[in-house]
Amino acid sequence: MRFSKAILPVMMGVIIFLNACVALSLREANHELADLYRAKSEAVNSRQWEQEMTVNAALSTLADEAAAQGADRSNSAINRISFYRIAATAAWQAGDVNVVAYAADGYSLCTPENYGKAPGLRPAFRHPRFRIGG
Repeated sequence: MRFSKAILPVMMGVIIFLNACVALSLREANHELADLYRAKSEAVNSRQWEQEMTVNAALSTLADEAAAQGADRSNSAINRISFYRIAATAAWQAGDVNVVAYAADGYSLCTPENYGKAPGLRPAFRHPRFRIGG
């Protein structure tokens, strides 16, 4: 009985620790960006500058976390581009100085090979930078 009472707090601590270490998923990052943008818009429209500053800090944190996932080479190139898109957008909304770096890192992954893997692109799509097919 004493053993089970002692192990419960330890197990809860381990669970909390492991959940904090879980990597940010693309879907979570995208939802968080949308939620934070809505919160920022509401704060700006209601002139609550303290709330806006809090949201900007959260956007900056999201930008850093998404950029870290974008830099993770274990993710696919398409997902890395998506993470950098989220990072650049969040940094821009936060007024973060890293916005240009995040955008450049994501753009550097936009190769003809990755364009061919991107979902939703029409075959006729041609980016002027790459001049694929003439």
